[in-house]
Amino acid sequence: MNLGRISSIFMLFTALVAAAPAVGCGEDDSGPAAPDARAAQDGAFKQAAEATLAGWAEVAKATHEETVRLCKLLEKAIEDFIKAPSPELLEGAKIAWRTARDAYSRAEAYRFTGGPLDEDAALAARIEAAPADVTLLEGPTLEAGGILDELMTVPDVTGDAVRDAARGKDVPLGWHAIEGMLYGAAASAGGPPRPHTDFVFADPEDRNARRGRLVAKLARILIEDIVLVANQWDADRTSSFAQKLVRGPLDEGFARALGGVADFSRKEMAERKLGGVLAGAPEVSDASRSTRADLAGIALGVEGLLFAREGRVTAPSFIDLVRRDDPKLADGLVAAIAESRASIERCPPALAEIASDPQKRAAAESARDAQLALAARVDEVLAHYTLDR
Repeated sequence: MNLGRISSIFMLFTALVAAAPAVGCGEDDSGPAAPDARAAQDGAFKQAAEATLAGWAEVAKATHEETVRLCKLLEKAIEDFIKAPSPELLEGAKIAWRTARDAYSRAEAYRFTGGPLDEDAALAARIEAAPADVTLLEGPTLEAGGILDELMTVPDVTGDAVRDAARGKDVPLGWHAIEGMLYGAAASAGGPPRPHTDFVFADPEDRNARRGRLVAKLARILIEDIVLVANQWDADRTSSFAQKLVRGPLDEGFARALGGVADFSRKEMAERKLGGVLAGAPEVSDASRSTRADLAGIALGVEGLLFAREGRVTAPSFIDLVRRDDPKLADGLVAAIAESRASIERCPPALAEIASDPQKRAAAESARDAQLALAARVDEVLAHYTLDR
């Protein structure tokens, strides 16, 4: 069944039946289904499509809410560290950053859908501008430079003070600003990681103490920004993106969902993140050398989007919908999803290693090609199915 015909099939069968002669009770009635039966079949499929779209929004909401929850744990880990800096607590803050980042990577699969981050470029940049130049935050030395200079002159390091200072000097905030502050500027250049002593203070107003409060406020700003995004994925919120999506035309909803996956796999995964490193650009998560982990999280998020699952939340899925109509098309999509994830796992943990190892470079090229192949598969599904209200 090509779903683009749903709206016209009933009319077609009605016309055929009206023109056909009556059929006797004893004659073979094994021909095409009666108009009301076919209309019921199409109606059931349409209901399944509506449930799939609602499920997409539900899983997106769960994914973003999990990101917010883990970002709050990140904030707590940073606050614990800056109160009593130690190597163990600094490592704990790094682990909390990576854990929250993994959740956000899954949420990134919902980009490119015309959603909240597509409609607000400034918000998107504030969350994900990368890689971060830590010297813009704290200067090239521990003693001077960056917006930390300005934060030394204000009564307290508040969120508004950080935003004002960053805005005045065009300093990006977000995930990678926190990453750079925890891992250190030297880490991205292959130097030693950030020592905990950079946050040890003798006076609560000295530079090291304010450096710590800057990191904590960066985490709070990130939480506030991601909450804005999460709220837009709540279909119960009046005028939210998810509510408009679920109540809008099916064909538009499917174009946003599946088109978003295809565009993200092609533009963000294949071209920007993998393609950038293959062309010699720094990793996106440069200080932590964890771009491969970002990619693995995104691939898991794409899988969760298409299979409609996030943690304990499950819903009617795009895969199920395609399978009930065209199992072969569904199998091809499932295989492309699996290869997308597997190809990323074959890449080196630090993508920067591909510069000196031909085999590792070949693995990254294979991963890039797998993202393009997934995008092509999703395009095929989207072209095959057009749903009309």
